[in-house]
Amino acid sequence: MRSNIVILALMCLVSGFSHGAEKISVTGPAKNIRITDEKGLTGSFLCDGERNPAFEYDKASVRVNEKTKILRLQGDKLVPATLKDLKEGGQVDVWLVGPVAESYPVQGTAGKIVIK
Repeated sequence: MRSNIVILALMCLVSGFSHGAEKISVTGPAKNIRITDEKGLTGSFLCDGERNPAFEYDKASVRVNEKTKILRLQGDKLVPATLKDLKEGGQVDVWLVGPVAESYPVQGTAGKIVIK
């Protein structure tokens, strides 16, 4: 019985079940979108959200690099995307990774972006 629980817990971790527990760093409309490569995989934008205790920051200057996972909400599914799918004023959820510059707004690199 105990081994079944361990196996179930490992399956949940591998399948990404725990992924939803990550706290969103910032959410809101994207502004000043700048794409720096032809494929739309690198660039930057300002996420101009509002104060909300559910998120770490209300605004952030977001850098996007080749390691950033970019997804787009399509119906109830997340599909791969690029910065080219992000439109001025479009809503995004951003998870920042690594250190952030504690300016205002904070400046950091996105580990994951979901375009809504």
